Amino acid sequence: MSELSPSKRRKTKDSSAMTPEQAVVATPWPADALPVEIFNLILNYLPRSSIQNMRLVNKEFESKVSHYLFRVVVLPFRPEIYGISPEPDVSGSRHIPIDSVMRDSVKLQHKGMKVFQGFGRRINKFAMSFEFDEKQLAFPPLKSDQESITSFWGVYRWPFKKYNRYAQLEGLEQAADETGTMTEALRCIVNAKELGISIDGGLGWLAGPDVSPDASPSGAKPPVFGKSLFAPEPPPDPDLVVVPNFCDMGYLVETLFANSDITVPAIKAALQRAGFEGDSLDESVQTLLQMDWFTDSMVRGEGTDRLPGANWNALARAAAQQRQIASTVLTGEDADDVEVQADLSDEGNDNESPPATPATQVVTNNGDSSGSQDERYPLKPNDLTSRQREMLLEVEWAQRAFMQSYAIAIIDNKATFQNIELFTIARLPSRHLPILRRSDFWDSLPGLKSLSLAIIPDWRDVVKLPTSWVQDDKVLPSQAVSVVYKILEEQILRRENIKTLHFEWLCGGEEAQGLFARNQHILPAPIVPNAMDMAHRDLLPEVLGFHYIEHLSLKNCWITPHIMARLSTSIRGCVLESLTLNSVSLTAPLPADAHLSLIPETRNFASNAQLVVSTAAAHNHFVNIQGIGAALGPNLPNLQNLIAQAIPQPAVVLAAVAQLAWLDAPRSGSWSQFIDGLTPGNNLADMRYALGLGEEPPHRSRSSILKLKFESCGYVRLPLDFDQTVLDPPDVLTISSTVSKRLEGVDRVMMKSNDPAQAAIVNHIDEVEKKTLQEGFDLTVNWDSSRSDMTEEAMMDGISHPGRGRFSGLIDISHD
Repeated sequence: MSELSPSKRRKTKDSSAMTPEQAVVATPWPADALPVEIFNLILNYLPRSSIQNMRLVNKEFESKVSHYLFRVVVLPFRPEIYGISPEPDVSGSRHIPIDSVMRDSVKLQHKGMKVFQGFGRRINKFAMSFEFDEKQLAFPPLKSDQESITSFWGVYRWPFKKYNRYAQLEGLEQAADETGTMTEALRCIVNAKELGISIDGGLGWLAGPDVSPDASPSGAKPPVFGKSLFAPEPPPDPDLVVVPNFCDMGYLVETLFANSDITVPAIKAALQRAGFEGDSLDESVQTLLQMDWFTDSMVRGEGTDRLPGANWNALARAAAQQRQIASTVLTGEDADDVEVQADLSDEGNDNESPPATPATQVVTNNGDSSGSQDERYPLKPNDLTSRQREMLLEVEWAQRAFMQSYAIAIIDNKATFQNIELFTIARLPSRHLPILRRSDFWDSLPGLKSLSLAIIPDWRDVVKLPTSWVQDDKVLPSQAVSVVYKILEEQILRRENIKTLHFEWLCGGEEAQGLFARNQHILPAPIVPNAMDMAHRDLLPEVLGFHYIEHLSLKNCWITPHIMARLSTSIRGCVLESLTLNSVSLTAPLPADAHLSLIPETRNFASNAQLVVSTAAAHNHFVNIQGIGAALGPNLPNLQNLIAQAIPQPAVVLAAVAQLAWLDAPRSGSWSQFIDGLTPGNNLADMRYALGLGEEPPHRSRSSILKLKFESCGYVRLPLDFDQTVLDPPDVLTISSTVSKRLEGVDRVMMKSNDPAQAAIVNHIDEVEKKTLQEGFDLTVNWDSSRSDMTEEAMMDGISHPGRGRFSGLIDISHD
């Protein structure tokens, strides 16, 4: 024994026998040896989760990593945002006492402020999001219809005397009402240069089952501040990670359905297999037991754990719904599209609001039998269940409270936000925009130079009746035009400090997904007081004046030719330097004295606009030789003689002259006419003179515009009764049998609108104008390979010729 002891001691001291952990500890970190620039280079290749882990290494790592991690913060709003929140009651049968709420509010203001005070100074770009999730609307949180009442003879259940709230949404509204707390929290964001907000309440267009089974999973909302700073997160290992969500609940339901003998321990075991643990396990068991569809009658006496009255049909239906939603509607979010978020609330990187606990993710039809003719779709946008309407109503309540607190917090922190230069409203329902239509809000941002405004038009209004019944009423989406016009005219465009303005509609258009949304539901640009002012020529509405705007951008909207002409005149008198039009379209010219109405046979225009083809679609386009002669003037005979001497055949002569038709005066109300009048470069008259085909044009006063940028612009058709044959393509559009079946399958559950101001894209442009845009202004007609992904998705959504007739390009003389 004694001989072996020294040998053992020598092996213990030998460095080669040290474990890797011991070797690492033995080598100290070279403090302050690496500059912060090296850290930044490394951080460019890491996902956000890895950067979070780097902060835990030591104090030097934390100081040199946190500035990158918290440079851009998009904070999802939820009850825990300021600290902690009251424990939600998923059953809806318990009301939180007011004194408890007040105590929790005090905790919010103390614990939450430490988080903002600790990280607020490191933030350069700060935004808050309150995002509605359509997947959660398909299976709304649980809410009991009856409360438990204790009497001398026992406990019984009775309908609530007042409207019963969703506990989590009520908690969100209570947190949103903490105006003073939000004011104090935002006061800590002292070094930010950019501010943002993103809100979606679900009262706009709902896609529901209208999702292409082959489309890429690009349903995640675009980031607030553009592309993420972080590398994509690696995909989780399915063998190691179990995420408890309502897809797992489908497995739970099927497991329970397979058992002929259901007991409480069996339910708990199934929940554990689905990923539930800890406190959420017991809550989920109790929640499942209280679900109306789970049992017809239950025996819950003391010591009783057997459930003899299981509703097997309801279980089977719920399991089938889970399989359907998992295979068609629920597509995973792409890691590249997940917004950058700081872990200010110690709640991870979840960007879904309202938040869902495992207990609220149980599959349920809430006992609502309305719309039961098609049980395949848990969310029928045109026929919401009572629980879904209630969820939308309470989300709207919470978001309204949030918007009011947010506006007041900005107003009360004028000194903090005086250095804000860019304000990004990434998503905002039109109903909430009037909250920002106040002078003191914009006065609190005196350094604001750039504003981006993206608005979701409302399609429905959800109200609670005195009987506590919640109903949804359809509204015209085009009513949002007047709401946007007012805030632009009354506040934004009157401020000299705002030099850059971007506006877009988040509804329909070329980027919308689905058969019933792609290329449809396009609203007019909010440059006139009301939507239909755009279509009535005899009203002569006021057109917005962009007096102080130097850079203007419009996206996903349409304009009539006579309003475009007035806009061009208005722009010429301003200081505008660049104009960007992204997916902006013109209509056919409107007659001067027309009284327009909806076309009777296309009152379902919004649901199948891409399939509507005029009876005059098949027509020929002839070259206007007389017009060419008038344009070429006295030089036309000389040109004809030269051509005739070289090629005496009359047919070839006419063809050669026709090749110069693009130099002719553009069609009235066309894009060529608009560009010809506003271009900062040479117009068609200059080109004709340069070729010796026309007289020297008179001097024209050039505007301040140096750049004209077009991205996928073209023409749209309106569902109004006037001559639009100038936009008709020469070929009749057809659809595949697959698309036709998809249309028939979901048509009855999709939202419909008879809005006369909603337009649909026409994938066609006249050949002469096409050549004018290409040869005269160096623009590209039709989509190129850079839009290949969008082209494939559009074809899946029934668009025969995606991108055809749409033009893009840049006219820039700023460097000349």
